Order: sequence, then C-alpha cells, then structure tokens
Amino acid sequence: MGLCGNCFLAGYCRKLNTKVVSPAEIRNPNFLHDVRTFAFSVGLTRDAWHEALVNWLRDYRGLIINAKGDPVDLDTSVFESESIRDWFRDTCCTLPTPNGARYVRVEAQRRFIVFATILRATFPQESLLWGVRAANDNENS
Repeated sequence: MGLCGNCFLAGYCRKLNTKVVSPAEIRNPNFLHDVRTFAFSVGLTRDAWHEALVNWLRDYRGLIINAKGDPVDLDTSVFESESIRDWFRDTCCTLPTPNGARYVRVEAQRRFIVFATILRATFPQESLLWGVRAANDNENS
C-alpha cells in the first residue's frame, strides 16, 4: 500500500491509529498467551523492557485511540515500581505454557493494557491475530 502525497512527504501515514487493548481482550486467555509468547520472542531482558516500551511509545507516529476513536494518553508510570523487573521477568522473559496464565491480576490489569497496547502499536502485523483461533480447530480429534 502506497502513501498519499502528503504522507509521502512526511514519511509516514498521518492517519495511523492503534486501538488501546480493551479489558475484554485481557479476559481472553488466548490473547494473554499470544501477547506473552510474542513478548518472549522479542528477546529483551527484564532490565531492558521498561526503556524499550517507553522508547517505542515515544517513537510511535500515530495515535492511540479508544473504542470511540478518541485519542488516549498511555500512562507509562505504571512501569515505575520496585518490583517491575520481576513483572517483566514473569510476563516477558519466560515462555508461557499452553495452559499457563489464564487471567491478569486486578492490580496488574492497567499495566498489562499499557504493555500490550505499546506492543500492538510497535508491531501491528504481528498483533493482528493475538487471541484469534481457527474456528475449525481439530485438536480434539
């Protein structure tokens, strides 16, 4: 897909939008598994995640929008805690098992929403099928 004249001169699409991850998405165990599996595949250490997320958000040229299409500011201060390195270790640096984490603790939901939204904005192609499973899945046959 090509860019229009104005966007070509800017070097990016000015209508670039990413939807913020919804609470319904983080209630989907398949979505959680896919986000964590992708985060593991990025290969960052638990010490590098915070800076990487802040940098990716800073460099994102589009808008983060809610379900109504209104711009949303992501609060990265959710990553500023003493135990954040442990959270990144558990969330991003260990490969989740197929029957692993089936929910996000209430205390970590805002953090996970910001985390997954930044990943979605940074890696839009990879995030398209997070939480999606084939309707004709024949695993049980």
